[in-house]
Amino acid sequence: ERIEYIICKDSKHTEQMRTAIYTVAFITLTIIFPWIGFSIIYASFLEWNLHKHLMHTKRKWFEYPFKAHAVVHHQIFKADDTYHLQNDEDKHTIPMAWWNGPALALVSTLPILIIAFFLNDYSICLKVGISVYGYYVVYESMHFLMHLPVEKQPWWFKKFHVFRDLDARHRLHHLHMNTKNFNVVVWFWDWIFGTLQKPELG
Repeated sequence: ERIEYIICKDSKHTEQMRTAIYTVAFITLTIIFPWIGFSIIYASFLEWNLHKHLMHTKRKWFEYPFKAHAVVHHQIFKADDTYHLQNDEDKHTIPMAWWNGPALALVSTLPILIIAFFLNDYSICLKVGISVYGYYVVYESMHFLMHLPVEKQPWWFKKFHVFRDLDARHRLHHLHMNTKNFNVVVWFWDWIFGTLQKPELG
């Protein structure tokens, strides 16, 4: 089954201009605050890998993410009308467990210890850990809003292109859940690893 989601009526030129603006803004932010730019790309890398290799791949040694996400979440929220919450009692299946954020932030700092050791600056671990946790909060917030009924979504989420675009990409993930669009917030690694599927523009 092939489903396309029309999210806007922009021309190809407008889409390219918007992408260029986002790219310049990110590069500028990275130049001013290098650790923020690095942390965003790093957190996006973690998001892609955890989503694909733990939440959509069953591991005998750690089945919790797969059961909670692929089995429960994706069985309730599909790419059709059920993409949006139908029953309030299922609302708890949208976010991760409360302890996931702190655990991810802590684990994310372990590889950074190597960089911190060579730079002799262990404050990097704290900066990256805080940034990764911030990314996780944005992920959880965005993901929760995506699955709310449209009438309950805030006006800015429905108005601005960047949110509608991310929402449409995530809906395509629910259509091709094991192969496409594993990034929810920053789709950089979907692009790098060839799992990016863009929504059709009307």
